Amino acid sequence: MPGLPFRPGISPWQALQQLREQMDDILGSTFGVSTGEWAPPIDLDERDDEFVLTAELPGLRPEDIDLEIDGDVLTLRGEKKEDREEKEGERYYYERRYGSFLRRVTLPQSVDPDQVRANFQNGILRVTMPKRELSRGKRVQIESGE
Repeated sequence: MPGLPFRPGISPWQALQQLREQMDDILGSTFGVSTGEWAPPIDLDERDDEFVLTAELPGLRPEDIDLEIDGDVLTLRGEKKEDREEKEGERYYYERRYGSFLRRVTLPQSVDPDQVRANFQNGILRVTMPKRELSRGKRVQIESGE
């Protein structure tokens, strides 16, 4: 039995994700079951004038994905449905895979929600979030009350 994945240098969230993956592997190989949930990997990169979120969503179509910004939270949700059927002579194979997902990302206040754009191509969702023009600070002269 593998030990718990709590090692120095990884966050508690990474440790929990690793533990969950280990449990899914054990249960899946032993009982042939799955949790039915799926967490697509995402990357968030900051550039000089924008943030770019990339999510890997293989097998999905744009209509399977819901992308929403509410305040400073970007929500990515959807459902993956896949049926596979093969007939070859006396052999018949049918597999159904599915799973819903929900990912939330808290956005910096510098993101301009009205300028967010999303593009989906070859299973990759790319969300471009331009930064707002931030006003420069102004030095305020302090007058003496004397």
